[in-house]
Amino acid sequence: MPFKREAFFPYCSGIGGLGGKAARRGLREAYATGSKGVTSMLRFIARVIGNLLLAVAVVYAVGDIARTIADDVVATTSLTQALAVLGVSAEDAAGGALAPLLAVIGPLPAALVFFAAALVFLLLGRSHRRRDEMRVVR
Repeated sequence: MPFKREAFFPYCSGIGGLGGKAARRGLREAYATGSKGVTSMLRFIARVIGNLLLAVAVVYAVGDIARTIADDVVATTSLTQALAVLGVSAEDAAGGALAPLLAVIGPLPAALVFFAAALVFLLLGRSHRRRDEMRVVR
């Protein structure tokens, strides 16, 4: 039995692939669904940033716990202390535009601030599929 191209690719015609209406329909579908790649890339980047911030939060939490056990006093690293280690001050941050924000969240523990930021990024990067679509029916 000879191979019939029309049987497997009924909308394909012309030399070397799609032609005519099928090509135009394919281009329309490609442009219509083109934003899916962009949003999935942004979700991926948000998840990566969220996971990195979560790792930083765990590092600061473990350091605070170790210092608390060693000194027998509850000791936490504030966000301003953590930024001072990196060499960033409130005046340096975005030309002083973030100084009022750092005045509010600066005294908070760095582990708590990084955990909250990680949670925001991880929620931004989560998939928007419903639970029913994720279940596997056997």
